[in-house]
Amino acid sequence: MVGKSIRSGQAQLLKQMSDPQLTGRLTGIIKKINLEDKTEARGYRAVLVSQVPQYLVGLNFNKNRNFERVFFAPFEMTADENRNVITLKVSDFAPMNYVNAPSGATHFRLINSISVISDFAYNGETGSYEPLDGSLNELGNVVYSDYIALNSTSMSNQNIENSLPGLPTMNENVSVLACVGIEFFQKIGENYYLLNEGNCLKIQSIF
Repeated sequence: MVGKSIRSGQAQLLKQMSDPQLTGRLTGIIKKINLEDKTEARGYRAVLVSQVPQYLVGLNFNKNRNFERVFFAPFEMTADENRNVITLKVSDFAPMNYVNAPSGATHFRLINSISVISDFAYNGETGSYEPLDGSLNELGNVVYSDYIALNSTSMSNQNIENSLPGLPTMNENVSVLACVGIEFFQKIGENYYLLNEGNCLKIQSIF
């Protein structure tokens, strides 16, 4: 249930960004989070992502395409005080020196993808795990940079701001997954064609 909610929150990107083993890898991580709950008996422990977010930070959705092996420019992701606006800030960089692009690529776009994952608790009446905040769980949004030429020798600061739809009020039962990604294109004429290779996405921070 928790893994499905994480995948649903990033569903817009997963087709080109994930590997077939993502579900199993997520399940393994979530089991570790589940074991951290010491307030309930085994089999009834909650899944409190908000308490141990470090288990998910750094997860690459495709284990064979690590973001840190593709994009080398310094960057950070920051949240506003309400945790419903996340900004990807990238310092000046030269794409031709800081991007490891696949063959045939001419351009790329940076991705700021955010989604909400609720803590989950076992419901004895239904016999299943349920989100503590179903209204916010799986809420997400994706924002892209402009197309950037790979042969550029200089690129000014990039500030890619992403807001959760409706700017909802967050609470202690939910966490915001801040994901950074990159996708590659080949420009032919005036059209940009998405390549199958090189595209990657990772959970950079959790707020």
